[in-house]
Amino acid sequence: MVLFTRKGTAFKLNNLLNIRWPIEIFFRQTKNNLGINKYQVRSSKAIDRILLLASLTYTYCLIEKDANDSFGKGIILRRNQVNINVYCKYLYLIFLIYR
Repeated sequence: MVLFTRKGTAFKLNNLLNIRWPIEIFFRQTKNNLGINKYQVRSSKAIDRILLLASLTYTYCLIEKDANDSFGKGIILRRNQVNINVYCKYLYLIFLIYR
């Protein structure tokens, strides 16, 4: 869909949307699978921590060797293999580093 008639504007808009699209996918997947939309925080430090934890968890699931760069497949595989105690230790270490 072309919104503007000036030469090159539609091309620029398309480039901006292509850059923004992976960000939109990240937020949708973290809201749906990691529950980032359910946190109720007020301080900027808490917001930074939640976004950091979501980003680390997202990356952790994405780099699963059998996930083939798919977060959805990676989170299923990670949920099936991760021991809850190891995961809690992982989160605790992250909180200690960034408090």
